Amino acid sequence: MSDNRTARYFLTIPSIFLAAALFIPMIYMIILTFHSNSTGALSLENYQRFFADSYYLKDVLWISIKQGILSGILALILGYPVALYIAKTKNKNIKTLLLILSIVPLWVNVIIRVFGWRILLSDHGLINEALLTLGLIGSPIKFLATELGVLIGLVQITIPFIVLPLVGVLESMPTSLEEAAYSVGARPFRTFLSITFPLSMPGVMSGLLMSFALNAGGYAIPAMLGGGKVRMLAVVAYDQSMSVGNFNFAALLGLMLLVTCMLFIIPSIMLSNRLYYGKRKGSR
Repeated sequence: MSDNRTARYFLTIPSIFLAAALFIPMIYMIILTFHSNSTGALSLENYQRFFADSYYLKDVLWISIKQGILSGILALILGYPVALYIAKTKNKNIKTLLLILSIVPLWVNVIIRVFGWRILLSDHGLINEALLTLGLIGSPIKFLATELGVLIGLVQITIPFIVLPLVGVLESMPTSLEEAAYSVGARPFRTFLSITFPLSMPGVMSGLLMSFALNAGGYAIPAMLGGGKVRMLAVVAYDQSMSVGNFNFAALLGLMLLVTCMLFIIPSIMLSNRLYYGKRKGSR
């Protein structure tokens, strides 16, 4: 009993610290949104500016949401086969090697990786030169300062966050269910759609939600690959605070990003739990 009390005591201090570090700045940020940047008086001008101007809704908020969703879906398409292969691999040495290779990108700072992508995606970079040499294109594709270039960078950053949760879920999945499906004549693709993919939904949703939260609020990749033309929320918030000096409106942009992520994440978790546990009950 004393050990439990000691553990709770030592956990209380970091818990209070983390809660304070999270909620105090958040509360201050919310307070800033209700004050005019010029006069400091209570005002709704920041909200009126954001919701009345289609630029912030259509060109900033929508692009952030779109990039967050598309990058997660594409990373899932690319990362799911990798995670499935790692989970099904019997050789422990090969599995360990593949896991290490999956997380190697996380060892390199995102800024360095973005510089690498700038070189690869430039008009005379490796990708364009290879496509031109193969005769697949007649002129260089414009990647930099476009949504496509930003999307490529976001997908590459996201893949490890898709693969790692999926590997854990797929490894813990009982193989008896797949074996039972094969025994009654189900084909591999049918088994995957009916059993493997639905039961891996917690890993799928975990990866997608992490990728959305990271990419919708990303700054380095949109700023460096977007070239100032792909205006996502974090980029605009940075410009408003550091270039314009309008910290109140920048706080509102940060709040809108937080609210957007919550509106996607909370319903997705609820839907995932309902589908997952409903599927498990049906398989018993």
